[in-house]
Amino acid sequence: MSKVVIDPDTISGLESLEVSAATANAIKEADNVFSPIETKACLNCGNATAIDGDGTAVRDADEDLSDNSEFGQQFEKTTGMPISESIVLYKARTGNDLTPETVEKLFTDPEFAKKALMEDKSLHTVYRDILNTNIPTTEATAKKAGFTKLDVHQSVFHNPWYNPWMNLKYVGPDGHLEAVYDSEGEIVRDKKYKGTFNFFGPDQAGNHKAADVDPYIEWDVKPEWGL
Repeated sequence: MSKVVIDPDTISGLESLEVSAATANAIKEADNVFSPIETKACLNCGNATAIDGDGTAVRDADEDLSDNSEFGQQFEKTTGMPISESIVLYKARTGNDLTPETVEKLFTDPEFAKKALMEDKSLHTVYRDILNTNIPTTEATAKKAGFTKLDVHQSVFHNPWYNPWMNLKYVGPDGHLEAVYDSEGEIVRDKKYKGTFNFFGPDQAGNHKAADVDPYIEWDVKPEWGL
């Protein structure tokens, strides 16, 4: 099966390749920055494989098997991409390794997730962004996709303090995907207010606080407030 190697200098031609929408969007949002520099994304009929400077495949058979596991199938249903693809995108954008086992624990073990996400800013920011790639771009399409609008008190971090009703926050049917829309119903991409992927949905209050809210306060709120 043929492969296409995408070099950072040729990312502009990405749309012409047979890749998933999640891959195309996430790589383009990386601003063509690949770290380490020699890392390239190799896209194989919509499935990504990372290749290091020596041409050695970073993805292994375990990652392929994880895509077909029960968790892997649910992961793809939620995010719109296989586990292996998310790992490749994370490697491309940060230079950091991530295993399928770690990914699954982020979704199933709130204490592990909190520790990992509180210790690693890129895991909290970059990986969440990758997982949140396939959110609806308008409020209207979010409603059609079964997203639920949250109350104002659940959206305080996604609005300025002086106008808590400026933006509206929605979560996907399973609570993982999260999108914020402005008064015109358009997606908010400002990093201060945009939606952030949830490893545990808001309906799992304690787990959501540990894995999602606490890391958000640590890496987003405190720096913004100078704490």
